[in-house]
Amino acid sequence: MKTTTYLYMLNYQGHEQELCEFEQRYLFGTPQQTGVKYRLTTQEIDPATSPFFRYRLEVAFQAPTLAELVAAVEAAQIHYDEFKIHYLKAENEPLSYQERLQACRAVGFVVGGEANMHAPLVNLGLTYLEGEWYFGLVEHHDAKWQTRSQKPHSYSNSINNKVAKIAVNVACGTDTQLHLVDPCCGVGTVVIEALMHGVAIQGYEINPTVAQQAQENSQHFGLKNVIQAQDMHEVTTHYDVAIIDIPYGLYTPTTREEQLAILKTAKRIANRLVLLTSEDLDELIFEAGYQNIDTCLVRKTNVFTRRLSVCD
Repeated sequence: MKTTTYLYMLNYQGHEQELCEFEQRYLFGTPQQTGVKYRLTTQEIDPATSPFFRYRLEVAFQAPTLAELVAAVEAAQIHYDEFKIHYLKAENEPLSYQERLQACRAVGFVVGGEANMHAPLVNLGLTYLEGEWYFGLVEHHDAKWQTRSQKPHSYSNSINNKVAKIAVNVACGTDTQLHLVDPCCGVGTVVIEALMHGVAIQGYEINPTVAQQAQENSQHFGLKNVIQAQDMHEVTTHYDVAIIDIPYGLYTPTTREEQLAILKTAKRIANRLVLLTSEDLDELIFEAGYQNIDTCLVRKTNVFTRRLSVCD
């Protein structure tokens, strides 16, 4: 049985490169080649999963020349009703607009069925990448997650939903059967992204008012309520992974002793910790009992904002 190859094209700004490559490593389980904005793999991941995915191309045909690709498509006698061929521009695209247009026409000419350029039922993708042509079904990234920044309650020091989405991906990779916990969930940004990703998660918030706001945010998006007003130190349930945006003292004064207590409780209630901090807490993390720390920087433009760490 032939194995399907998928081409994922990535999209990020320069200051996001480290974060993107960190997330991709946990999503796919293997390192992302530094500075390369695509990945060829046999792993099938929904293109809506990562905020850095531009599209996913299911490679049906691959050839070193356009003529060979066209010949292969013609020989296969594929047929689609109401299709459209999209040329998928790569980073540092080598082909001119006219060359890309001509390539799409050449392939489209040998695809059976009627084209529909305005409201296609089938989207096909064509691209030229590193000396190879690729053609197949394409699914573009669904950016609906961006609308979730518009929720009833938020705070200026809360992480945005893009970082929350990345934290969930780092926490579970493609294993959506894991049970996550956010024991300092605030207004529920991480909880909402996990639930939208189909991952089981429980949220705890010590402040009853904020917990109520988190519940209202979840209800706003039609999600079930999994948030409790409870001190994380009283939690007895055990989870696979904890995600914590640790209180860091700017708007919510927190002592080092309190931070250490949070880390120790996280170690007790979960097998692994995905931690967001505004400072280097490695010494406290080791003191809490963790043995390994894998960290990247979460930047806003070229200004440092947070550290994202995986601790186990």
